[in-house]
Amino acid sequence: MSAIRETHIDETALNWPDLLRRIESDEEVVIEKNGVAVARLSPVEAAPKARVPGLDRGKIWVSDDFDDPLPDSFWLGEEDA
Repeated sequence: MSAIRETHIDETALNWPDLLRRIESDEEVVIEKNGVAVARLSPVEAAPKARVPGLDRGKIWVSDDFDDPLPDSFWLGEEDA
């Protein structure tokens, strides 16, 4: 997101097309009233892509001993001989 642009609340209605253009350009706009920020306009994040089951089928594998107990040496911080 690019730099924040501040605008006075009285200018908002007059500059609405310009503000929308800036927001569409990934800019955040803070609206002020008497020098105090009262609102923030920012672009909407794109919706996450839908997950597709099986998309990576065959690219990932799990070892046959995945769920076997680990040796005591692992838990004790010792190296296997």
